[in-house]
Amino acid sequence: MELIISGGDKAIADFAERLSPARLGMALSVAVNDTVRQVRREAGKEIAAHSSIKRRKVEETIRMRYAAPGALEGRVIASGRPLPLRDFNPSATRSGVTVKVWGKTQRYKGAFLVSKYGGNVYVRESASRLPIHKMFGAGIAQVMRQHETDHILLGYGRSRLEINVRRQLDRYSAGSGGVNR
Repeated sequence: MELIISGGDKAIADFAERLSPARLGMALSVAVNDTVRQVRREAGKEIAAHSSIKRRKVEETIRMRYAAPGALEGRVIASGRPLPLRDFNPSATRSGVTVKVWGKTQRYKGAFLVSKYGGNVYVRESASRLPIHKMFGAGIAQVMRQHETDHILLGYGRSRLEINVRRQLDRYSAGSGGVNR
């Protein structure tokens, strides 16, 4: 799952006459990169709220690709791999394991925790002792597609991009002396 953030033309037209093309490109790339960082932080909050995954784990799996001055496009990329159930705060009960996934507590009968293997949740594949199978929950990209999180983040990204573009263009047009000089 990728969110693409690119510099728009609204705020650029006002500043195009005042800045050289090189400084204009630098200001816009800084604005896009600021927006990419802000969208990643907001994605961590939104996904953690919807999926019961810890925010730190979410932010570890979301990558950023920054904009270059010539290519004014940044990306927020979420991994598509499912996360092991250990990332959803499992707890062992007498009949199995309970895990909070998608904001709801779910019970997996017959499942068990193995602390020797990193606290992962396993279930037996047959009545015999072995083999055992590791259990997984949702992936970050899946959470972004569900629950309309991607639309929320795109709207947030658009609003932040406009603010960041105006701020950086004001900053770069002011020069070393400060604002309005």
